[in-house]
Amino acid sequence: MKTQRVQSELSSIIDGLVDAKGWLRAGIPTAEAQLTERDPVSKDLLKAHERFKKLLVELDLIVPDTQPTGTIGEAIDVKVDPGQFLVVTCRNALKERVDEFPNLVLDQVTTGGPLEARYFKDINPSIPDAALANIERKVEKAFSQLLKKAQDKDVIVLLGIAGDKTDALLFKSEQLVAARSGKPVLAVEVDSMQGLSESELIARLSGAKPPR
Repeated sequence: MKTQRVQSELSSIIDGLVDAKGWLRAGIPTAEAQLTERDPVSKDLLKAHERFKKLLVELDLIVPDTQPTGTIGEAIDVKVDPGQFLVVTCRNALKERVDEFPNLVLDQVTTGGPLEARYFKDINPSIPDAALANIERKVEKAFSQLLKKAQDKDVIVLLGIAGDKTDALLFKSEQLVAARSGKPVLAVEVDSMQGLSESELIARLSGAKPPR
């Protein structure tokens, strides 16, 4: 593996750990870290673990697992045109999960949070009102990127995890995204990031395939 690729992969893994640190920093410092699989911190940590393990295998530093890898890597009949869709997620970890699919190559935008500044108060009620103006600018920047990429797409897909508060707030902006983009918007909620398969996502997108 080339040094440049190792550096790129390590940078991506570190970004996921920084996301996890950010989620923890937003909580109560003295509280016990009682995490479940659906917590954003857990998802970012698990994703970093899997990517780091894969990197070590490719560098021949550890022996690969012998367990089956599920649907990733299998030949799948893609019955949708990936070019019709723009996938919008809140965090890099979920985006990278979709990027692992070899047969379904989708354009994606990561927002870093909800698409309306007022919802950031729901995530962290201690955010001062004075900070909302800066958050508003960041949200508008993410929205501008979304709208630019959506110009040549037929459907915008809001992709999130069931039970995740931030993803639920992203879904609440479904009508706003549709109004500002002029495109149909599909909210796709999956049970877990690690459990999301390529075949499942293809099936969900097939139901939203627009007529040509």
